[in-house]
Amino acid sequence: MGTFLRQPYTQYTVRVITCDIPRIARKAGAAVVEVNPEETPLTASVTDIHIPGAASEVLRTLVGILRVPGGPPPEH
Repeated sequence: MGTFLRQPYTQYTVRVITCDIPRIARKAGAAVVEVNPEETPLTASVTDIHIPGAASEVLRTLVGILRVPGGPPPEH
């Protein structure tokens, strides 16, 4: 086992910390965008924008929309 904040941690500890990232970001003033086919427990309480769909499809579309003219070509 490794250490995190001087305490032993397990896979469960890391998962709990990962699940807290949206809440931590929101508390720090970030906008939280959730990309998920279904709503989660965070959708109503933390998420500013919920985009239903598979992340691989949604993010590919967003990159295409936000691509800067003259920027690098899309990766395949």
